[in-house]
Amino acid sequence: MYNNIFMIEKGVYSKETENQVWVTFLAGAFRSMRFGIGEAHGGGNAIIYNYLLEKGGYVYDESTQKVSVDFMKVYPALKELCNLVLTIQAEGNYAGAKDLIAKYAVNSPTIETLRKKLEKLPVDIKPVFAIEEKLK
Repeated sequence: MYNNIFMIEKGVYSKETENQVWVTFLAGAFRSMRFGIGEAHGGGNAIIYNYLLEKGGYVYDESTQKVSVDFMKVYPALKELCNLVLTIQAEGNYAGAKDLIAKYAVNSPTIETLRKKLEKLPVDIKPVFAIEEKLK
C-alpha cells in the first residue's frame, strides 16, 4: 500500500485514484482474512487492519457494522506501521516481532463481525493441497 501511494506521489499513478486505492486495499484485506488470520497473508492483513483501526486510519461504525477509510489519517498511520515493521526487521528484534503479532494479528471483534457478513459470498479460490491431508 505504501508503494502505491509512493507511485501516486511520483506521478506514475494518477492522484485521482488515491482514495480508490485505499478502499480497494481495505476490501482486499478482508479477501485475505476470509481464509483465516493463521495464514501468512491473513495474519499480515489483520496486523495492518487492526493497527490502522487503532490509529484512526480505519473507522468502524458500530451502528451500521461497516468500516470506512479516514483519508486524512490512514497514510500517516500506515507510515508509522511501516516504520515499526522495518525497524523490527532491521534490528532483528525477534521479541518485537512476536509482540507485534500477538497484539495485532488477532481476530478482533470488528474483523469477526465483518468476516461473518462475508460468509455467504463465494470464495474465488480455495486451494487444496494433497500434503495437507497427509499431515492431518
